[in-house]
Amino acid sequence: VPLIVRWPAKVAAGSSCSDLIDISDIFPTLCSCAGLEPGNDLHGQSFFPQLEGRQGVPRSWVFMQNEAGYYIRDKNWIIDSKGKVRPTARLDLTPAPVQNKFTEPQKKQISKLRKELKNLLKK
Repeated sequence: VPLIVRWPAKVAAGSSCSDLIDISDIFPTLCSCAGLEPGNDLHGQSFFPQLEGRQGVPRSWVFMQNEAGYYIRDKNWIIDSKGKVRPTARLDLTPAPVQNKFTEPQKKQISKLRKELKNLLKK
């Protein structure tokens, strides 16, 4: 889901960033915008540097949950708690079909994401 920010004093008009942002990143970012230290006990991380057009610390994945289950997503893949894999982006915004055949680099990336999801679901 795109995030739109309008802050003429800080965010350049027409700028964009493809970094992954999680809902838990909103509060730390608002703290940073206000000049406050968000603290170390939060799950989120500030994306304030990216808003200003600077290099931040981008996430490699985000965790999602809805009534259908749990998911982990990176810039290329979505893996659900049942192990189904599909590509993340489609220009026509229709759901991508489940994919079963992968190249070796894709298999490595998917394996890493599956491990992350498994570790998250243990918590």
